[in-house]
Amino acid sequence: MKLIVKKSRKRYFSKAVYEYDRILLPIPSKYRDAVKPFLGRELEVVLTVEGDRLNISARPVDAKTSKRL
Repeated sequence: MKLIVKKSRKRYFSKAVYEYDRILLPIPSKYRDAVKPFLGRELEVVLTVEGDRLNISARPVDAKTSKRL
């Protein structure tokens, strides 16, 4: 599995262009049943790097108490 980098572009008033990278992590279809209960929910994501490993954990947060950035 590979991380995917996509370029996103937004035009402002047909003159300036704002461009940034989006990094996506596709979830294999064999994990579809495990991921379904979390679709459409607000998640708290924690990312840690340990040596050559990338650990990503996500847990649902209560929508009423979550702080939006």
